Amino acid sequence: MKFPIDDWQFWIATGAFIASAWWVTRSLVPRLRRRRLAKRATLTIEGRPARRARRRR
Repeated sequence: MKFPIDDWQFWIATGAFIASAWWVTRSLVPRLRRRRLAKRATLTIEGRPARRARRRR
């Protein structure tokens, strides 16, 4: 069996498949960027912000 690479319908169906596979893969793969850009929580003690510790050099 030979692929009909000269047929326009073959390329439309192939493009639709690639686009849908990309969309499904993108939605299933965990987003690593969100983990890197996560904000740190502010530590509070009795409703007041805790003092920051000094960094040693």
